[in-house]
Amino acid sequence: MEKLWINRQSSAELLLFFNGWGMDEKPFRHLDGCPGLDVLMLYDYTELEKVEIPAVYESVHLTAWSLGVFAAAKVLQDVELSGSVAVNGTLRPVDEGEGIAPAVFQASIDSWSEAAAMKFNRRMCLEHHDFFKNSPPGRSVKSQKNELIALREQILNGPVPENIFQEAVISLNDRIFTRHAQETHWRKARIPVMIIDGPHYFFPALKSWKDMLFR
Repeated sequence: MEKLWINRQSSAELLLFFNGWGMDEKPFRHLDGCPGLDVLMLYDYTELEKVEIPAVYESVHLTAWSLGVFAAAKVLQDVELSGSVAVNGTLRPVDEGEGIAPAVFQASIDSWSEAAAMKFNRRMCLEHHDFFKNSPPGRSVKSQKNELIALREQILNGPVPENIFQEAVISLNDRIFTRHAQETHWRKARIPVMIIDGPHYFFPALKSWKDMLFR
C-alpha cells in the first residue's frame, strides 16, 4: 500500500483519502490545498496494511472512493474517526446485488490491457474523460492488474469488514458501481446517502481538498 502526503503542515485536522483502484495522485493534482487541513493519500491495495496516524491531529476525517471504501474499512477498524464518507463504493465490492457482479469483475481481470483501460476510463469518467486523459495515473497496466487480482482475493477470501462509514456519497451516473447497488448496500447499513451529479470519477467538479469532506 502506497502512502503519499499531499499536504503536511502539522495542522489540527487530517484527511485520509483512500483512492480508487489503479490510481495515484495525478488525477487529483487540480485540487487546491487548504490551510488547517493536512491530507494523506493511500493507494495501491496489492498488500493491505494498518495506517499509523500521527498523534498531532485533533481530528481525523476519512474519505474513501470506489474500491478504496473496502480497503479503508479493512485497515482502519482501530482508528478513531471524526467523520467518514464512502464515495461510489461499498463494503461488498464484488457482489451480485451490492457491488460489481463477480463475472464482470473477473472479466476485467482477464481482459485487462491498454485497450481495456481506455474503455474503462471512458465509462468511469464520461464527461470528465478529456480531463482524466490529461492527468492519468502513472501506473502500468501490469501493476493495475496485479492490484485487481489481489483485491479480488482479499474481498472473496475474507469476511466483509465492519462498517466504519457515517455517510455515503453516490454519483447519479456511476457506471462502475451502479446507484442501485450502492443504495441497496447503504440502506441495509442504515447509512445516510447523498446523491450527486456526475459519473464514477467526478472529481474535476471539486475545487479543493476541503471539498472532499462533503460537509
